[in-house]
Amino acid sequence: MNMNELKLDIIQKSDFNDILELTTNPDIMQYIGNSKIWDKEKVSKFINYCINDEKVKDNKREQYYYKIINSSDDFIGIIGFHKFFRKELPQTNNDFFLTIYLNPKQQNKGYFSESMKLLIKKMNKEQPRKDKLYSLVRQSNEKMNLISKAKYKFIKKIKLNNELLNLYLINTRNKKQTKKSTKKTKKLTKKLTKKKHFF
Repeated sequence: MNMNELKLDIIQKSDFNDILELTTNPDIMQYIGNSKIWDKEKVSKFINYCINDEKVKDNKREQYYYKIINSSDDFIGIIGFHKFFRKELPQTNNDFFLTIYLNPKQQNKGYFSESMKLLIKKMNKEQPRKDKLYSLVRQSNEKMNLISKAKYKFIKKIKLNNELLNLYLINTRNKKQTKKSTKKTKKLTKKLTKKKHFF
């Protein structure tokens, strides 16, 4: 593993200071969630949430968050995928959305692309029946929109909480995986339709 090689790991209480530094940075938080800076209590709650989530079975789990670290265990940021239920987005209510926080000191090093590859592997492993990952990007976030337009499929513009955002679809499967998944789904559907009850 070289210096710049990344890995995703579970979030622990020992990550408190790194997460606090990340979530109290206005340059990062202006593009995340409701844009509010986190306090120590919220950081503690988030960490406990992540620890408890690891105990939830995948078929009931609605969020996955990981810390991004390099081979020297330097904290690069946080990445994850989670359910996001909004009446304005009924077509995505059963799918996952991307969340990523990268430390500004660690940006422009290719870590975004590498982190995304690792996250998609995690998603395929933890949620093999899901093949859609969405990303909501504020229109004011020019850098992230440039990256997203180059890499992902633009779906539409949307207004949430009086703010304009762009919705992107991230392909989480290669063509071979998609064909394989489709065949499995068809077989499963045939099996289920012969039964009296669906699960």
